Amino acid sequence: MKLRKILFVFLILTFVSCKTPPVPPEARQAELLDDDLRRAGASVYAADGFFDYQRGHRAAKDKLIREGSKLGWFRDYDKIRADYESLLARGKSILQLARSRKEARIGALERQMSDLRLGIRLVKDISASINESQDVRKNLTKAEVCYREAELYVGREKYTEAEQRVNTARSHLARSESVVYSLLERYRDSDQVVRWRRWVMETIAHSEKTGEPALVVDKLARKLTLYKKGKAVAIHEIGLGRFGLSDKLHAGDDATPEGKYKIIRKFPSTQYYKALLINYPNEEDLKRFILAKKKGQVPARVGIGGDIEIHGGGDGNITRGCISVENEVMDKIYSQVGIGTWVTIVGTLDLENGILKTIQKM
Repeated sequence: MKLRKILFVFLILTFVSCKTPPVPPEARQAELLDDDLRRAGASVYAADGFFDYQRGHRAAKDKLIREGSKLGWFRDYDKIRADYESLLARGKSILQLARSRKEARIGALERQMSDLRLGIRLVKDISASINESQDVRKNLTKAEVCYREAELYVGREKYTEAEQRVNTARSHLARSESVVYSLLERYRDSDQVVRWRRWVMETIAHSEKTGEPALVVDKLARKLTLYKKGKAVAIHEIGLGRFGLSDKLHAGDDATPEGKYKIIRKFPSTQYYKALLINYPNEEDLKRFILAKKKGQVPARVGIGGDIEIHGGGDGNITRGCISVENEVMDKIYSQVGIGTWVTIVGTLDLENGILKTIQKM
């Protein structure tokens, strides 16, 4: 009797196991797709679809659990399989959308970083050629730090943080660019360059007519040219004031004046080696200074300044508005010029100057 009971149970179990339908494989596929969606950042790039998929997935799993709780021969997975197939189709579309949006975001971020990298390099190239770069370099350094941080965040796939760093870097770079633009804007003015060229042509013509030497200073090119009888016979590197690219307006502005001047005194020995004093301020400088005073562009108690020289001390020297050259160069110039020698100082003679070309790329 006992043996018959055991045999009966065995037959029942065998019958049940043969009749129990398998769990749809789509259920496992849905689990794997859920993982793929999370890794693709679907919660960020396709949030509505992703959370809709999760709700559908939970509902499908609940149905699967309820169906699995039934006795095997009562289980019917056909409807559940259809639900999973529909869920998988939606999930794959959501995955494709999330990946597409993520790739677009990364592409846009990479382009922004490429533009930022180029902007930093261009401003850095300019700042290396000008003295007026303290604010430029300060903001440029901040921009570079933020750029490096953005690179680190991209490597960790933290794109929101990377975008924030890029935006901050662009803000710092914009401040640097603003300083550069305001400083060099007049150097890109063709009318101003024509005026500077006219001064130089008049100076060369005077040298040719009188046979006297003349000096021409190109501030942007950082060059001093010695003319004899209208011919350029020597070109030398120069140093300028802290704000040497600006046109001098008043005492203490550390700018280097622009105009047509003359040597009015020669000093064989100064703290900066030999020196040639020019007649700044001339009549044009005085007129401009008085007008600036009336407009409130110069503080009431500030004077026009003076004591502008060409002196030794080195072409890398940062002066208070003077023009400096190497001592051996000063020896040569000092011996070839005299009282009354014309000295013409201009911003630039070349609209195609490398610095100005770089600005056009910014």
